Amino acid sequence: MAQLNISLPPPKESPDFDGWLTQVTQYLRDYLGLSYTDRGNPAVKDFIISDFTTDGTWKTGANALDFSSIVPFGAKAMLLRVGIKDNAVSTEFLFRKSGQSNDVNISQILTQVSGVWVVNDMILSCSADRKVEYSGTSTAIDDGFMVVKGWWI
Repeated sequence: MAQLNISLPPPKESPDFDGWLTQVTQYLRDYLGLSYTDRGNPAVKDFIISDFTTDGTWKTGANALDFSSIVPFGAKAMLLRVGIKDNAVSTEFLFRKSGQSNDVNISQILTQVSGVWVVNDMILSCSADRKVEYSGTSTAIDDGFMVVKGWWI
């Protein structure tokens, strides 16, 4: 199997971002046999801030985010668009594959300026149950959302 030699993504505003995402998609198809399915044009966000419990603890099991009505069985990874806005600096959301217990292999979004949206695209591994565990800073976060853009199967 070929080694993945792709650097961290450039900023979303960068013209190089789409090229980076294309490289990742080609690698997953060519070397892992996975094909990407674009979800299309969803009319609403899949999760909004009121769907999250933000108390600083990991939400697991029945409290994890359930993507099984969106992402098909057999999916190996999901491409998500996640955004948060808060009146505090360093407010964060952490995400990990369901069933993991460590905080090392996670995806994170973090506010850097008070009252300004931070929006990231992230790739998360999929468990068979298609659930995502999450932890949100123990504050009342002003606004946030999560949308599935697509998946690899």
